[in-house]
Amino acid sequence: MDVVEFNEVVSSAFQTLQKHEVDILFSHFDKKGLGKITLAEFKHGLNERASLESKMRFYLYDFITPLQFLVKRAGNLQVNDIFDLFVTKAGATMATPQTFQRVLRQYLNLDLTDDELSLLNNALIGFYGDSATSKGLSKAQFTDFMGKNFHIQTLDMDNVALATMTKERVRIALNARIRSSSDTFESLITPYMHENGSMTMRSLKVFLTVTAGRSGLSPYEIECLVNYLDRADKDGWITRSELDREIKP
Repeated sequence: MDVVEFNEVVSSAFQTLQKHEVDILFSHFDKKGLGKITLAEFKHGLNERASLESKMRFYLYDFITPLQFLVKRAGNLQVNDIFDLFVTKAGATMATPQTFQRVLRQYLNLDLTDDELSLLNNALIGFYGDSATSKGLSKAQFTDFMGKNFHIQTLDMDNVALATMTKERVRIALNARIRSSSDTFESLITPYMHENGSMTMRSLKVFLTVTAGRSGLSPYEIECLVNYLDRADKDGWITRSELDREIKP
């Protein structure tokens, strides 16, 4: 069974599941990452509990991956520098969820929601830290955490087709918004753009929800489109040229 068939079966049986939840479930069975699962793998997965990390990776991807690539592409910024600046200089020894909140606000202009902060707290203290009694990540653990790959989404042909249709609906919605107001595409996207000239996946989801959500786009459709736009490098960033090419009216 490939990922397309799995999505069809699971989505028809559990209609309230979102795409990322189906992807997380498929990755639980597809241990080899081949995009296909055998009957034996399916049976084995049914008797094995899904890992906590697989449940967390999708949520962490939206705001940790852009930070990882921002650090990689900055010639004068290292992971250790971030730890020293936000932890060591503050007289602390552990990177806490609140530390990440300050880091994300500083480098990505992102503020985590209460739910995201709670998730990060569970990830750092309950999984990536030494134990449930830990208050955060040590410098070594912080460095290891920032080197992890949190990407698990699978963009199958059906999702590509849906993303293609969705971006056309976004263009129509944005065009209607621009024609009925003094807004321009530039003025609409500017509040969501980072100083590096790109937009994080998380910011793009918010932008599409705010500006095109009224046209009837579902969270699933928005998610498919954002994953589609990030398909080339999977770095959590959508460049201005990609936005112009894909969704500008």
